[in-house]
Amino acid sequence: MLTDSHWDSLAFNDVIERELMLLQALDWLVPEQLHYVAKIAVNPKDWIRLVRFTEYLKHPALKAFMVELLNDEDRMEKFVTLPASKAHHHHQAGGLLAHSLEVTQLCFHLLKSLSGISANEQELTLVAGLLHDFGKTITMTADNGYTSMGYSVGHDTLTLASIEPYFGHLRLSWSEGAATLAYLLTWNYQQGNAKYPTALVVKSADQISAAVQRRNEVFLNKPSHHHYAGITGEGVMMRV
Repeated sequence: MLTDSHWDSLAFNDVIERELMLLQALDWLVPEQLHYVAKIAVNPKDWIRLVRFTEYLKHPALKAFMVELLNDEDRMEKFVTLPASKAHHHHQAGGLLAHSLEVTQLCFHLLKSLSGISANEQELTLVAGLLHDFGKTITMTADNGYTSMGYSVGHDTLTLASIEPYFGHLRLSWSEGAATLAYLLTWNYQQGNAKYPTALVVKSADQISAAVQRRNEVFLNKPSHHHYAGITGEGVMMRV
């Protein structure tokens, strides 16, 4: 089961090089991949948090799935450098991973306050939080634009495609877990009541992360007595 120390230990204060040296002891991540992604990442500490998170996973099939994904150079290069949106939340370079980790952390804290959720479902929910926007590795470009695929198809419809063939491997090794992860990654409010309540955890964490970061950005250079801020095309955001 999850404990406070699991997530708290993902907040690093040590020098990046020291952390990378320690991570070299992991037998599942190719050392060249570890150092290459850290070098190109907008925020190397976010890459280290991602590696540490994967190391904490307990279910062997789910961890194997994440290990395969983290060892994919092309996909990790995009995951650690792309923005999360064109001009909305986390639209800075590296925003996709920053937002994904924040959603994962919010999921973690929400799960701690809930009862009756198995350790397996907790881990699947955390992975869903981490990968909920992974389709953007297909649809977004580094200059806050869209790929040809991105102009044609929304990132939500590409989530499962973006994690193949590794998701296929998960289906073979843990079919129930793969089915649950697929549901958590693709459920939306238009589908009605969530079969897994933890789908609401992922959606809520995503919305909270996006809204808070957007508001922080809007009020960044405004004096404390300003409680309203208009956003072109988005309406008004407020604070007290």
